[in-house]
Amino acid sequence: MINIGDKAPDFTLKDKDGNVVSANWTASKENICTIDGNKITGLQKGKTVVRCTYNGIEYECIVRVR
Repeated sequence: MINIGDKAPDFTLKDKDGNVVSANWTASKENICTIDGNKITGLQKGKTVVRCTYNGIEYECIVRVR
């Protein structure tokens, strides 16, 4: 959970060896948060699903902004 205007800590995806991999993250509701590289910024109250695909597997996380 993040607050409006706050930036979440680095949002990263790691491989099985613990190495950070490059991934393109997207938010299902771009009016709730923005994603710039691996930084998420809360825009308005609500929740959205943040997703990325790496090696053919989709990963997702629910982000709540309060």
